[in-house]
Amino acid sequence: MLESTEGGWSIWSTPLPYPDYYPEKAEKIRPLVKKLWGLPYGSEEAIQTAKKIQEIYVPQLYMIPLYGRPSWYRWNTKYWVNFPTADDPHEHQFSILGAEDFLFVKHLQPRSVEVTDFAVTPGEVKVGEPATAKITLKNTGDYDHKYNVYIRKGSAKVGPGPEILAHSGPIVPSGGTKTIELEVTFDEPGSYTLTVDDWRLGDTSSNPGEPIEKSLIVEKAGKPSISPTNLTLSKAEVEPGESTTISVDVSNNGDAEGSKTVEITLDGETIKSETVTLKPGETTTVSTTTSKSAEGTYTVKAGELTRTFTVKKRGVVIPPGLEDKVTLAIRMAENARSAAVGAGSSAQAAKTAANEAKKTAQEAVTTAQEAKSAAESAESAAQEAKTAAQEARDAAKGVTGGVSASMLVASMIVTIIVVLAGVYVITRKQVT
Repeated sequence: MLESTEGGWSIWSTPLPYPDYYPEKAEKIRPLVKKLWGLPYGSEEAIQTAKKIQEIYVPQLYMIPLYGRPSWYRWNTKYWVNFPTADDPHEHQFSILGAEDFLFVKHLQPRSVEVTDFAVTPGEVKVGEPATAKITLKNTGDYDHKYNVYIRKGSAKVGPGPEILAHSGPIVPSGGTKTIELEVTFDEPGSYTLTVDDWRLGDTSSNPGEPIEKSLIVEKAGKPSISPTNLTLSKAEVEPGESTTISVDVSNNGDAEGSKTVEITLDGETIKSETVTLKPGETTTVSTTTSKSAEGTYTVKAGELTRTFTVKKRGVVIPPGLEDKVTLAIRMAENARSAAVGAGSSAQAAKTAANEAKKTAQEAVTTAQEAKSAAESAESAAQEAKTAAQEARDAAKGVTGGVSASMLVASMIVTIIVVLAGVYVITRKQVT
């Protein structure tokens, strides 16, 4: 039996410093031994690899043992599971030679802990985008336990199992549950099977749990496609020094978010540069203004889009080199004229408002005077009514048997007084 040890190769439990004595042969054996441990136990390839090792190794042996040695190791699956079996051995085979015998211990799982739920979200991702695997563990035992969770790429199989994509070793409390999340990514598009939990195939007494499988679709990564889609000018013909506004619509016609720097040029010179970030289907606008003093036609470009605008010829010939100064003077004069027109309009509006206010004030004075006259008239009428009432009372005294007549006259007088008093009060309020 051939075993690898830290100091060299060994036969049974007797170390043999083979690399030291036969360095050339050791160089040939080392990669073969490494290959052998990675092959399925008992496979044809493993057998042929072992034969090659023997062809190199056996001729150097000083003896060949001719008997076997049975193992006296035993284990119990009441509390721990995932022991190697004949149907489904571990990548490190069980032996009776030194510390290597116990490598299987690292694969053991507590029987009281199991995976109760496994989900992968989202079910479809792009290449390079993460998908989240959510695993829930339940511990029905009386003690807290660490449980090794593995997310593997592929379905369950005999031996070491599919490739491990993600791993975690949470502590699951006794009588409780524990939920963890692990992220997985893929570099190639395709349909993948993700499997959670360790397992042993064949001997059910050693199974830590049934493998749970979920599907994940990985699509080809999208790409942004950002470019100018429309170019417009506010004016295609302008006076010297007059501005025109340039507007560029930029759209993302791809299937992924992205960024791009948009440049606007005027006769080949960049006059605007802006970086935009757009999601698929989004559009934004990049704008700027420009002006030219010299007459002629100018070309504006953004991406593959092109527009032109023309500066009109001046009515007065300007000496060469003075175009910009003349243009500036004209622009200042136009600004001043606009300001003057605005000021004139404001002054006229103020004058009109003042006239209306004056008219309203005159009407108010007239109304007050009329109310005052009405109040004075009402006061005079009240005095006359009072006098008439007095005369009527005196007259009533001279009438015989005139108790009823006196009461009638008195009633008339009171009525007149009340009416006149009401008129007086109303007119006084108007004056106030």
